[in-house]
Amino acid sequence: MKDKSHGGTSDLCACRLEPGFCFRLSAHRLFYMNRSSLLLFALLCVLCGQAPAAETRDLLLIAGQSNAVGYDAKPSDLPADDADKQVMFWFRAGDPPPDEHDVTSGGKWLTLQPQPKGTPMDKSKMPRQYGNFSGATGGFGPEMGFARALFAKEKKPLAVVKAAWSGTGMAQDWNPADAGPGGSCYRALVAEAKAALATAKTQGVTLRIRALAWVQGESDANATAAPRYTQALGDMLAALRKDLAAPELVALVAVNTQFGGGKNALMPKIIEAQQALAAKDPRCVYVDTAGATIANGAHWDSAGTLEVGMRFADALLKFEAKPAAPAGGAPFPGKKSVWNGYDRYDFQVDGKNLLVVVPKQAAPGKPWVWHGEFFGHKPAPDIALLGRGFHIVYLSVPNMLGCPDAVAHWNKAYAELTGKFGLAKKAALVGLSRGGLYCYNWASANPDKVASLYGDAPVCDFKSWPGGKGKGKGSKGDWALVQKVFKFADEAAALAYKGNPVDSLAPLAKAKVPLLHVFGDADDVVPWEENTGVIAERYKALGGDITLIRKPGIGHHPHGLDDSTPIVEFIAKHATPR
Repeated sequence: MKDKSHGGTSDLCACRLEPGFCFRLSAHRLFYMNRSSLLLFALLCVLCGQAPAAETRDLLLIAGQSNAVGYDAKPSDLPADDADKQVMFWFRAGDPPPDEHDVTSGGKWLTLQPQPKGTPMDKSKMPRQYGNFSGATGGFGPEMGFARALFAKEKKPLAVVKAAWSGTGMAQDWNPADAGPGGSCYRALVAEAKAALATAKTQGVTLRIRALAWVQGESDANATAAPRYTQALGDMLAALRKDLAAPELVALVAVNTQFGGGKNALMPKIIEAQQALAAKDPRCVYVDTAGATIANGAHWDSAGTLEVGMRFADALLKFEAKPAAPAGGAPFPGKKSVWNGYDRYDFQVDGKNLLVVVPKQAAPGKPWVWHGEFFGHKPAPDIALLGRGFHIVYLSVPNMLGCPDAVAHWNKAYAELTGKFGLAKKAALVGLSRGGLYCYNWASANPDKVASLYGDAPVCDFKSWPGGKGKGKGSKGDWALVQKVFKFADEAAALAYKGNPVDSLAPLAKAKVPLLHVFGDADDVVPWEENTGVIAERYKALGGDITLIRKPGIGHHPHGLDDSTPIVEFIAKHATPR
C-alpha cells in the first residue's frame, strides 16, 4: 500500500486491530524502531492476522497520436500542483512504431509528471520520426489536466497509463485485427496497460479501469481513412474492452478540431465520425475541443493541452452523473433500493414480485436482460451490462419450473415491461440451472420476443433433472413438484411429455435466436450430455446458431466464467433495439 500523506511514495506496513482502527508505520520509520518496539509491532501484526492493507484506485488510459503525446506542450508552462503526488503514472510515448526510442516510465510506477524528450530516432533514418516532443525538455499530454481536475473534484488518488505515438492512424497503427505493423500501437497500449495493472497489484494496489481518453483522428482526415473511421474506432474500442476485461470502460473520444487550420476538408468528417460512434456506443462520449488554444496548425499549446484534459474530466463526471433515461416509458414504481451501485425497483405484476435494476444511462432502444432464476448469483455480467445501458429484470415465480402457468406470468410481465415501461421488444434471456426451463419454455412460445438466450448449466429436460432418469442425481421433491405444477396425472405422463426445451427448438431456429451455453463437463447434477449436448445437436441440425463454452473438469458449480467478457459480448452483440 502507498502512504497518501507522502505523495504515494512510502511503503506502508498496516494491520487492522479492530473495526475502524488501523495501525500503520511507514518503512523509513519502521527502520528506526528499537528492538522491543519491533517485537511489539510484529506481535500486533500476528494478533491482527492480517496482511498489509490493500488499496483500490481508478485507472485512466490516455492514448492516440501527437496531441495525446502532448507534442507542443512545454513542461516550463505547467503550473505546479500537489495533486500530482496523488496520481500513479505509467507512460510510453514517442514516434511510431513503438520501440526502444520511446520515452517511458521504465516499466514502473512514478507520480504524475511531464515526460522527458528521451532518445528519439534520427529523423533521417525512418519515416514519421518527429523527435518525441518538439522541445528539448520534453512535454506533457491531456493526462495532466484530466487527472488534476478529477482529483480536485473527487479527492481520490488515481492512476494513469499513457500510451501514445505521434502521426498514427487507425488502419496504419491501431488496428486490433492486424497482427503486423498495422496493429503495433494497439498491441503496445494493451501490453502497457496489462503490465501496469500487474505491477500495481504486486504493490498492493488494485486498479479499476474507468475511462480511456482517446485523442486521435488527424492522421485519418484523408479520402481513404475518413469514411471508415467510425467503424475502425468502434472495432478498436470493442477489442480494447475485451482484451483488458473492462466491458464498462468509458471511451472519451476527441480530435484537434482545428487541425489543418480550416484547410483540411475532411476534418469535419472525422468529427462527425466520432460523434456518430458516441451516438451508437452507450459508453462512448464525444468531447469537443473547439476553442482550445493551439501552438500551430497541428497541435494544442500547453494551455490548450491542459484545457482539453480538464474537458475530459468534465465529460466523464457528467456522463457518470446522468440518471437513467426516462424517455420511452413510465418511471418504475415500487420500493427503490441500490444494487451494486445501480437503482433497483421492486413491485408486482400479475400478483408476482418483479425487480428491475436500472442503468445510469439507458442504451438506445432500452435493451434488457431477463433472468429465469437465481438473480444476483455471479453478478459480474449483469454489472457489466448495466454499465452498457442494459436494464436487468427478474420475475419471481419460484417452484413453478417453467410450467405453462409460469409462462403465462412471464407473458404478463413482458407486456408490462415493453408496453408501459418502454423496454426493447426483444429480451436477452439468462437461464442458470433450473432457470433454463423458464427461459426456453417462454422463448419457444415467444420466439419473436427473444434477442438471445444464454444458458449456464441449464436444465433443458426435466427427465434429466429433477427426474434423475439419466446419469444425474435428480431431486425427488422437485420431481414431484414438476408433476404437480405441470398437472400431469402421473409419472408416466411426465415421462411422455414432449414440451421440454430439447423438444421445442424449431421456433427458435426459425426465428434465428442465437444461443450460448456455458457448462461443466463433469456436471453430475444437470449432466451436459442430457441437456446442453442434446440442445446443441438438435439446434445445429435445425440450422440454428449456438456457441458452447466447455469448462473441463467442472461440475454444476461454480456457475459462470472467471472472465465474463464472452458472456457480456454475446448478449451485447445480439441486443435488439425495440
